[in-house]
This record gives sequence, structure tokens and C-alpha cells, in this order.
Amino acid sequence: MSDTCWPNTELEALERTGADIWPKADEQDQGGSAPSSHTTFIGSADDLRAPSTLMQFLTQTISEPIQKYFAIIGSQSMDFPSTKDKFDALVAAWHEHQIGSARLDFQHSSYHQIIGMGWAAVPYLIERMCAKEPGWMYAVKCITGEQPVPADVRGDAAIQLWLDWAKAKGISIGRP
Repeated sequence: MSDTCWPNTELEALERTGADIWPKADEQDQGGSAPSSHTTFIGSADDLRAPSTLMQFLTQTISEPIQKYFAIIGSQSMDFPSTKDKFDALVAAWHEHQIGSARLDFQHSSYHQIIGMGWAAVPYLIERMCAKEPGWMYAVKCITGEQPVPADVRGDAAIQLWLDWAKAKGISIGRP
């Protein structure tokens, strides 16, 4: 194969991993070291031209992605092991913010972060609707861009229409 084809493919793949290419240990300059925040390939660019070497490197680098779900609760950035844990923490923060208020605050950062979770939050939001918690229909409308409930329908009838919509979309809802 020509050298004009391989570098583009390999380097593009490497850039996606965030890796740095460093010379072999015996070729390093004095004091040359790899930044600790990056995955490092010790070898030459010629080594990367061998498909097996590149695939081995990429497999080791990206085979076990780190799954963390971050949210800002109060003024602190926190990470959670699952989307459900993140969702529950944001709901708790939003509910705590609502204490003593007669109106729902749709401008609170926790509510915005729930909407920012996108489609991953929809099953949890519909579960909360089924528990008759106020305020979640607006979030589902914002995420999905859909409104299966006519403006004059309220309460249990509106919840049922959202459940019917979720079923039609194949969204699995575990009722609380």
C-alpha cells in the first residue's frame, strides 16, 4: 500500500483516542516524557502502518470506555455510575429547591440538566408522571419535541396519553 493512504486513516483513528505518539524509549530526547493525561503509544509512525499494531493499540485504548455521568448539584460537580442515579440526584435537588414555593421553578439548573439528559431521561420522567409528580410533562415535551396531549386535557387523562405515546414509541416504562 502507498504511504499516502495509511497515514490518514491511522492518524484519524489515533486522534479519536486522544493518544500521543512518542518515539521509542531509546530514541527519546533528554527529559522527553509523555503527558500523564494521555494514552501513549511507544513506537514509530512506521509501526502504526502495520494494521495489526494499530488495531491492537486502538483495542486496548478504547475497548473499555469509562462510563461516568456528571451533573452539577448545588455548586459541586458530581459523577454518578448510571443515568438513573444522575436523574434521581437531579430530581432530589430540584425538589429540595421547590420546598416552600407555591410555583414550580422551570429555570432551576437541576431541571435544565434533566432536560439536557435527552432521551435517556424520558422513561424516568414518564415514571414520575405516573406517580403524579407535577412538572414533568414540560420536560418530556422539550426533550422529544412532541405533544400527544391536547391543550384541554389534564390530570390522569394526560398521563395516559403520554403512556400510550411511550408504548407506541417502544419506550419501556417501569412503573414506580
